[in-house]
Amino acid sequence: MKNNTNFSRFERLPLGVIKPKGWLKDQLQIQADGMTGHLEENWADVGPDSAWLSGTGESWERGPYYLDGLIPLAYLLNDKKLLAKSQKWIESILTSQTESGWFGPKNKDWWSRMIVLKVLIQYYEATHDGRVIPFLINYAHYQKEHLEAEPLSEWGKARGGENILSLLWLYNQTKESFLLEVIDLLKKQTFD
Repeated sequence: MKNNTNFSRFERLPLGVIKPKGWLKDQLQIQADGMTGHLEENWADVGPDSAWLSGTGESWERGPYYLDGLIPLAYLLNDKKLLAKSQKWIESILTSQTESGWFGPKNKDWWSRMIVLKVLIQYYEATHDGRVIPFLINYAHYQKEHLEAEPLSEWGKARGGENILSLLWLYNQTKESFLLEVIDLLKKQTFD
């Protein structure tokens, strides 16, 4: 990774490069003390029965969207309670991956996993957890093998660009050329 003080003005900054202070830190703390920090206690869809936590509850996008906010909040504040909450989800996701590369609940939805890819990238940027890159590579192989027979549909077809952004990030980390093939497949199946 480049020296943190040498980013191009057009480059997306990784989570944790900028530390919140003053008003922004206060606003983030309000979120941590408020609904974001207590959502699992108040909304069953992201509670302990979530299918993303190996339960039998909600299995689509609610857990991933919750994590898309929880991960950056936990790491920006370095909040031990939120870090523990988010780690529980990360561990469940990382350990759910099958040998084929598929992961998460039993649903066959591409869209919710697109959100998880963004979550895992943020988590990786904050932690450099060595399990993330192989996990993402395995899933990209799964996509390469299955997108033709099981093309994007519904939200996945409308939001495939988010999957493409995640794979571009992964390509920039690994230079794995097959990722460009997967990106082409996604582009063909995504609404313009």
